[in-house]
Amino acid sequence: MNANRWGPMKIFRNVSRIFLCILVMASLVLTCLPAYAATHWPTHHPYVFEVVDPVVHAGENVSVTFRLIEQASGKSIDNAVMTEPKLIMLRHFEESIPGKVYALTPDDHGNYILRANLATAGHWQFEFYFQPPDKDTPIHGTLMIHVEE
Repeated sequence: MNANRWGPMKIFRNVSRIFLCILVMASLVLTCLPAYAATHWPTHHPYVFEVVDPVVHAGENVSVTFRLIEQASGKSIDNAVMTEPKLIMLRHFEESIPGKVYALTPDDHGNYILRANLATAGHWQFEFYFQPPDKDTPIHGTLMIHVEE
């Protein structure tokens, strides 16, 4: 039996091999991450959604007024076409609950009015597609709404 089986040099070699493996794996992750992010993470579009009245109270036929704003100019886009509205209540550790959208209409002041069943307080996510007049294809939009009792 070899008494010097785990001598200082052998331990040093094993630790340095482990350290080298960690460095190689870290360099691979850092090399591949930008390519993954470019293809899998959502891209930023030049529009932002702003809720006009941030206090929304729970109810069965609630109106939420929001604006579509072009970030570069800061101007409200008042003639975009909104389609495929979908409403989801986000819940921690449980399944999300679908909500009911009654209407999504523009008003005369550059706002859009969402009428929906928001009977439960919590965090709601409103998803839809919008198409500004100067764009050829619709853009996916998401608006987060916090509903209070």
